[in-house]
Amino acid sequence: FRSVSTNENLMQAFYSDFQKDSESIVVYASRLEETISKAIQFGFIDQIAKDAMLRNKFWTGLSSQTLKNSTRQVYDSIKDFQLLLKEIRKVQQENINLQKSKNAHCDRECRESGSEE
Repeated sequence: FRSVSTNENLMQAFYSDFQKDSESIVVYASRLEETISKAIQFGFIDQIAKDAMLRNKFWTGLSSQTLKNSTRQVYDSIKDFQLLLKEIRKVQQENINLQKSKNAHCDRECRESGSEE
């Protein structure tokens, strides 16, 4: 009876998980991996299913809709979880760098237009 309860709890924790506000995608991915590894260790799921489950849950649980939109093609084409995580981290970093660049440009323009008055 205990193993059924443990299995249900682990799988419920896995499927109900999502990236928390201000949580890095690495921390989120690690938490999912830890949960699924416990399920494998207890024999609740097959090692073969691990990658597909992680890949699907990781991407669907991302908190940023913008990041999900910009990585949809990556998600559809990459079937390996670790490779998917790596590629999404690249896209996320590119988005962060782009936003920083936009903010710096705006700050510069705002200072320049403010000094003309």
